[in-house]
Amino acid sequence: MERLSGLQEAVRFGSVRPMMSENTQRGGSLPAEPIEEHRSTQALPVRFLIVSGILSLCSFGLLFVLSSDPVDALVQHWWISPLAFFAAAFANATAVGGGFVFVPVFILGYGLAPISALQLSLGTQSFGMTSGAFGWSKECIEPRYLVLGTLGSTAGMIWGTFGWIATAYQIKSVFGWVSLAIAVVMAIEARYGKDGVGTRVSQPSWGDQIGFVTVCVFGGLITAWVSLGIGEVVALWLLFRHRLRIETAIGTGVAALAISSVMGFAFHGADPAFPWEFLAFTVPGVLFGGFCGGRGGRWLEETMARQGKKSPLKAIFAGVVLLDGLVMLVQVYGSG
Repeated sequence: MERLSGLQEAVRFGSVRPMMSENTQRGGSLPAEPIEEHRSTQALPVRFLIVSGILSLCSFGLLFVLSSDPVDALVQHWWISPLAFFAAAFANATAVGGGFVFVPVFILGYGLAPISALQLSLGTQSFGMTSGAFGWSKECIEPRYLVLGTLGSTAGMIWGTFGWIATAYQIKSVFGWVSLAIAVVMAIEARYGKDGVGTRVSQPSWGDQIGFVTVCVFGGLITAWVSLGIGEVVALWLLFRHRLRIETAIGTGVAALAISSVMGFAFHGADPAFPWEFLAFTVPGVLFGGFCGGRGGRWLEETMARQGKKSPLKAIFAGVVLLDGLVMLVQVYGSG
């Protein structure tokens, strides 16, 4: 009895570690730590509100520099900011890029050229997805796979921006088909997917890491074309391949898309035709919407998990993305 008690004390104070399960030793997922997961699900921090407020004021200030009639621009385009808020909230709650709203809205609604709509979407996402990554917090990000995903997506973004450059027709067509594929996968996952239990991948094989980087190259390529792709690739890989918790999969996907979007914004920002006037309206909305989406997504997933239910968020969002893809494909092939 005394020997057993001494062993328990050793385990408690860390001198002896419990043996890992066979699944963990072979590249499985580490179990979740619920106390850490819930620490950052508090109210919006004051520092974030201050920084976002300053950036929003600077963004609206662009109107007085770029627009000949800023008041008229405010009257005509004010509604873009609340639309951007809700688009960013949904996008950051599911790791699907906000381009699912911005690309069709600015192509079909405002008549922007597909390349201009893509540039605007990447610029907007660089603010919104970064904000969302802070909303999910570092506890919801798998660091190893964020680094690997960034390496792959960087190569893909460079390839798609400067090498294999898509035409206007290709941008709209790829956007439509990618949206349909994402909607189908999300619907299947929402209906049949099992809840993951881990928050980190332990000892992944070299083959797994190489395969992940490879698919992320193509995810970055698609993101360079239509501002969607890398976030979904990262999230789905962690969900289906490693059975991580939904919060970790989405949080890591959001962070990967944020980095890729910042790169895309840097690549396109110097273009004289960049639609800066519209960016002035999207940035304030996505700054607050992205953070709220990250926090709201965590709260919803955790609440539904405690009740033993599946979150309806992915199923609803799959329907929205499906509609988006169908509208774009009808516009592409109907006009052809």
